Amino acid sequence: MSRVEWTRRTPEEVESVIAFMLCREFPNAIRIRPSQGDGGIDLMVPSPSGVTIYQVKSFAQNLTFSQKKQIQRSFDTLLAYAGKEKLHVLEWCLVMPLDPTREQLRWLQQVTSKGDFSRSWHGLA
Repeated sequence: MSRVEWTRRTPEEVESVIAFMLCREFPNAIRIRPSQGDGGIDLMVPSPSGVTIYQVKSFAQNLTFSQKKQIQRSFDTLLAYAGKEKLHVLEWCLVMPLDPTREQLRWLQQVTSKGDFSRSWHGLA
């Protein structure tokens, strides 16, 4: 089987495929259609104690300044939404077909430090 060439796919295709894989892994997952009030949530996996949020991005090459801002904006939107809606977030996962560098992991921990829950990056591997 050959590898998927993620850079040749549209952002919508990449995000759909990743969301599909996550839904196969977590059958109770809920995919949220993009909208003005989606709260920065692409996919949510509920559990009795709270929810795990997956933020799916199509970025397959080294992150640009603009892409980093998009990730930070999504996280900040989630924080505001979770506070307003009393949503108990257990974990926030950034998912995209790109493995992080150590520097990018440090950056992610810094820009998401306001979250009082676990934060992680799930990359290509």
